[in-house]
Amino acid sequence: MGDETTPEIEYEALAAGVKDGSLIVIDVRNPEEIASQGRIPGSINIPLPEVPDVFKNLSDEEFASRFGFNKKSSKPLVFSCRSGRRAEAAIDNLLPFGLPNNYLLYRGSWSDWVEKGGEVEQA
Repeated sequence: MGDETTPEIEYEALAAGVKDGSLIVIDVRNPEEIASQGRIPGSINIPLPEVPDVFKNLSDEEFASRFGFNKKSSKPLVFSCRSGRRAEAAIDNLLPFGLPNNYLLYRGSWSDWVEKGGEVEQA
């Protein structure tokens, strides 16, 4: 599973991007996980099972209205989950749609964020 060519982002770069708003974090965990554990500040929840459908089937306007950003954003989209597996699956699920290739995998995901002392936002 996984495409070795998927670019990855490390904690330091992600923390800087979260702080300055230069990237968009998409958390593909279930809403219950986010409610109980918190989230990376400003991250947007799109549960993994919904990812292919919303990116492929929602119009640009519907997507922006629902999630607050343009799915064809020039900002990198960083995919995160609990441990990295679902985030990688989300990117794999989007590659066939030929969407802009500005996806980054945060392989450490939530576990790495918390372990390194990243700020936690309560949902």
